[in-house]
Amino acid sequence: MISNDGWEHTRSDLLTVHDYENDAARLLASYGTPDAIRQSLSGIAPSGRRMLVGTTEEQTYTAAKPVILSEFGGVSIKPA
Repeated sequence: MISNDGWEHTRSDLLTVHDYENDAARLLASYGTPDAIRQSLSGIAPSGRRMLVGTTEEQTYTAAKPVILSEFGGVSIKPA
């Protein structure tokens, strides 16, 4: 179940993120580690929107829920 795809999740089995940052290094900084994901989801995400809304308990990100960058754009990765 996804409460709202991309931002402002209330109760979801998956946490989906829409982030249109076009700098791959910035995306990696926002979502490349569990700590970066926790920081991005616990307040206002780089997209400028709150990722989790509702009660304090619902606003606490736990690693038990998968996080999916479900929309992004303008990024290309060139293999070595």
